[in-house]
Amino acid sequence: MFIKMKKLIALCFCVLISGFIAAQQEESGLRILAFNTPDSVVLRWAPVKHIQWSRLNRYGYRLERFQMDKESKPRKKGEQIGPDTMRPWPVETWKERFKPDHFYAPVALQAVHGKTFAASDFKSESAMIRAKSQEGEMRYAFSLFAADMDSRVADALALRWVDKTAGADKQVLYRLISLDPMFPDTALVGINRSEPDVMPPVPDAPEAEELEGRIKLRWNTYPEASVYTAYILERSEDNVNWAQLGDLPLVKADPPQALYAEPYLYYTDTSIVKNYKPYYYRVRGMSPFAMLSEPSQSLKAMGRDKTAPPNPELGNVKASNGKLILSWKYPDKTPDLAGFLVARSSEQNGELKLLTNSPLPPSARTYSDDAPDALGENYYVVYAKDTAGNVSASMPAYGFLPDSIAPGRPLKPAGIIDTNGVVTLHWKLGPEPDIQGYRVYFANAVDHEFSIKTPKPLRDTLFKDTITLKTLSKKIYYRIAAVDRNYNHSEVSEILVLEKPDIIPPVEPLFAGYEVSDTSVVLKMIASSSKDVKQHVLYRREAGTEKWNTLITWPRGRMPEIYSDASVAGATYYQYTLVAIDSSGNKSPLSPTADVRVMPRVSKHDIEAIRLSYNSEKREVNLSWKMPVSEVKYYVIYRGKDGKRPSVLTSPAGNATTFSEVLLPGKAQYRYLIKAIYADGGESSMMNAGEIDMSKD
Repeated sequence: MFIKMKKLIALCFCVLISGFIAAQQEESGLRILAFNTPDSVVLRWAPVKHIQWSRLNRYGYRLERFQMDKESKPRKKGEQIGPDTMRPWPVETWKERFKPDHFYAPVALQAVHGKTFAASDFKSESAMIRAKSQEGEMRYAFSLFAADMDSRVADALALRWVDKTAGADKQVLYRLISLDPMFPDTALVGINRSEPDVMPPVPDAPEAEELEGRIKLRWNTYPEASVYTAYILERSEDNVNWAQLGDLPLVKADPPQALYAEPYLYYTDTSIVKNYKPYYYRVRGMSPFAMLSEPSQSLKAMGRDKTAPPNPELGNVKASNGKLILSWKYPDKTPDLAGFLVARSSEQNGELKLLTNSPLPPSARTYSDDAPDALGENYYVVYAKDTAGNVSASMPAYGFLPDSIAPGRPLKPAGIIDTNGVVTLHWKLGPEPDIQGYRVYFANAVDHEFSIKTPKPLRDTLFKDTITLKTLSKKIYYRIAAVDRNYNHSEVSEILVLEKPDIIPPVEPLFAGYEVSDTSVVLKMIASSSKDVKQHVLYRREAGTEKWNTLITWPRGRMPEIYSDASVAGATYYQYTLVAIDSSGNKSPLSPTADVRVMPRVSKHDIEAIRLSYNSEKREVNLSWKMPVSEVKYYVIYRGKDGKRPSVLTSPAGNATTFSEVLLPGKAQYRYLIKAIYADGGESSMMNAGEIDMSKD
């Protein structure tokens, strides 16, 4: 019995674990199903939780029936059917009614009456721990599974009853009663005896994947997922006589955490005798009432040879008179070898195209490619093919025809250098298909030897270089050569001359000296020593200001050694500076400044007819004068008090001839002076206007 139990557990452990875990998530209570046949009603029931099942094995169930005619009312009191108390059979009855080798009865008996319910040699330690910690759930789950698989076991577990006395034209209601005083419960199911239940639908026919020495089968369980508890897979060699595969029905189980149910149930038949012997397969479904469905449509399948032949060992590809000759090694004794195929590609990892429409004979060890790509690439693979269609491949081998013809010289090289010293070269791609790349050469002078920039051929028609611009040389020179796959070099291209951007400013010009008068400033200058100066610029600004104003610009070679600035005004400080600008627009630093002060011009015209008067009542001083002949820019009036140094009082406009002010109260002696500032920058003499004595007021 223990061996049977261990085999059943090993096959169905995952199914049962997932089943009773799902059951534990439902609410407690009883569940009952009915299957209505023309001569009887088959009833199946079970508690939802293992604790109820364990207690009801002790307290038992009672089954009652309520039946009525189609137009009569149901009876208020049901009639008991079966024993007053339904409990699992005692051990002696199990042993009397089941043979020792029965597949399910010993397991169910151990689950109900055994002192322990655990196997000692589970394949994984985690399974053993789980079995021991959940022994009650295991007893419950294996019992329900055995009841689903065998109707007699269901009877022995008190989980089934067949009612053969229900009226054929009655409507019947069955009530299952829990006799557990702590957990009283009932379950109801009703049927119409005049409408028998149909047999379960036929399962889907299986599908097959024919493998070597085995056949992998699967069938879709989704349409009947709620109808069948398990499936029986049957096999036949003649499509007439059938036998079950395996000792147990097949049950599909999904892990409890699975998001989606797997629709297919899988089985691999590894008991086939040999390949290419046909077998037939069909499936039957098993309902919770232990009823088998009609068989599905049968499927014919066989094992097939899936082992590829040995791989050919392809040697070096040799060139001969414009052809490429392949040779390979292969074991002589390969009984199912059908022949060899040869394929070629123009790229190392490119698409291979067969050169042989039909296999070469098994004895072939060489092949001649009479039309290889003379200029392109030739990569070869040899395939070995057996009579079953299995194919193995050799490692790829490369072949080429000798080539001594160099490609043409590169055309139209061009380029540019930016202000960061980055050189960008480009040229036209040559027409030859076997060009491997290009080499770039450079020199700093046209009569120097050109040095290589690209040790490996450049697989592009664009090249970038970086050079320094802070050199005395203004040009750089490049040449390009094409290289084919056999390293034949073309003639170098014509010399490409590139002008380096000028980023070095010219040397600044200088002042050698200057002379200042009241009418002009004469500057002595030294031009920049740089050869690429395009122009010199002279700037001037008044002292205390920031902006430089352009006085004059001289083109290349036109700057004089002496320049006279006659646009100055007297009594003003000036600054001068020089800048040189080269042909690239680079500006030299500002030269050291020439700082000068232009002396004011003294006018010969003094102010005449000056009169000073005082109105004692108004305490008002009045000053008047005659307008000079020369144009006056403005006047300056000074005032001194009590013999102290006079200070500027006001500055009347150039067209004024009078001035008045009201003196502050108090006793003092005031002295007034006046001076004219002319428009030409000159000044008159400081003229004494007189004194006002208020010390006696």
